[in-house]
Amino acid sequence: MPESPRWLVKQGRAAEALAVLARVRGSRHAELELGEIAEAVAREGGSLRDLFQPGLRAALATGIALAVLQQVTGINTILYYGPIIFRDLLGAAESGDGSTALAATAIVGAVNFASTWIALAVIDRAGRRPLLLAGSAGMALSLARLGASL
Repeated sequence: MPESPRWLVKQGRAAEALAVLARVRGSRHAELELGEIAEAVAREGGSLRDLFQPGLRAALATGIALAVLQQVTGINTILYYGPIIFRDLLGAAESGDGSTALAATAIVGAVNFASTWIALAVIDRAGRRPLLLAGSAGMALSLARLGASL
């Protein structure tokens, strides 16, 4: 598998990039596409330090907070280990073949899927910020109640 033409151009290996493009796209389009790639690479810039400039700090903090909050909720645990969790929770009600636990996991997945589509439909009308704030508040209350019940 050859290196990507973009990476080759970025490394200063334009001739190799042209050869890869010619092999994939044909020689007729290769030079044109190589020019576009070289132009795009030349316009790129930035470093890790740029993320911490005053205009981007808030966006960076928001992105990190969202990633942390997504992991803190524990939904990945439910999605990944759902059959095992439901098997242990259902215990005696389980027929032994795991079908009830799998059905419960499928219901969780269906609710997750439906909620995602509802959010996609509402997000443009309500706005991202209000939905984010309402969702975060609901998540905090749910986690607090769950913590209090333990």
